[in-house]
Amino acid sequence: MPIDGDRSLFQPIYFSYDSSAISPDQAAICEGVAKHLKQGGGVIVEGHGDERGSREYNLALGERRAIAVRHYLIELGVNPSQIQTKSFGEENPAIGDRHDEDCLLYTSPSPRDS
Repeated sequence: MPIDGDRSLFQPIYFSYDSSAISPDQAAICEGVAKHLKQGGGVIVEGHGDERGSREYNLALGERRAIAVRHYLIELGVNPSQIQTKSFGEENPAIGDRHDEDCLLYTSPSPRDS
C-alpha cells in the first residue's frame, strides 16, 4: 500500500464545480500518471472540495473525485493495489485559500518512487 509522499511529481487534476467527471484535458494527466505507475510504485489520490456546501457533501464530493481518478487509472492498466484514495472535503483545501469553480485532486507518489 502506498504511503504519503512527494506531491510535486504529478500535476493536480482539476474538476468543474460540483463534478467528479474527468474532462478530456485532465484525462491526459491521468494517462501520464498511469504510464509512471506501470514502472512500479504507488500513488495516493487525494480528493478535495471547498467551503461551499456542507462538510458531509464536500467529503463525499472529494471521495467521488478520488474514486473517479482511481477507476480511470485502473482502466489504463494500473494495478488497483498501487492506488490508495483519501477525501479531505473542505477541511484541507488542496490549494490553500483559493476557492473557485475548480477544485483539485492531487496524486502523491510514495517515497519509494523517488
